[in-house]
Amino acid sequence: MNDKLKLLELANDKIASDSGFMAYVLVQYMSIEAKTREDIIQEISLDMEQYYKLGLCKVPLWGSEGYLDNLNKIAVYVGISSMALNGIIKRVNAVSQFKGGNPENSYLMAARDKKIGKDDTDKSK
Repeated sequence: MNDKLKLLELANDKIASDSGFMAYVLVQYMSIEAKTREDIIQEISLDMEQYYKLGLCKVPLWGSEGYLDNLNKIAVYVGISSMALNGIIKRVNAVSQFKGGNPENSYLMAARDKKIGKDDTDKSK
């Protein structure tokens, strides 16, 4: 491993416990899906440098007005599919809501997602 990759790895390790960074999201995703870092790298077609760069990005705020713009900026910067990135963020957010949220909100979220999933549009907007 070259010096640049080592520095990127150390930076990722340092911020992996900060929920504001993608490194945290990636660690959570690995835990949820019982996958290794190498599995994730292969799944979303990255190399190690791209993976570490992704980890250093700020997490786009799910549901915010600028979510898609921020998601696309990260995808372009890292060289990753925005669909794959969105899938990871969505999965971690959903599991986090079910784990830490109040059960009533979790049921509502599941019902809303099911309703939206039928025709892939949100009629409330």
